[in-house]
Amino acid sequence: MSSETPDMETVTSPEDMPAAGDSPRWRWMGNYGDVYGPVNAANSVGIGPGGMVTQIMPNGLVATWLYY
Repeated sequence: MSSETPDMETVTSPEDMPAAGDSPRWRWMGNYGDVYGPVNAANSVGIGPGGMVTQIMPNGLVATWLYY
């Protein structure tokens, strides 16, 4: 994993997301407490179709990866 990967229990706010740069890649964004957090994060960096993967965890958190 890269040094940009936050702790699995933290959530990266859109303001703290690393810049997209020249080569897009999947980035771990964190576990969100509701479905609105991942959507707001995706909208803030202009994620296109297929650029967001989420998984609802047994504890109710929404694990999220963005491709940018």
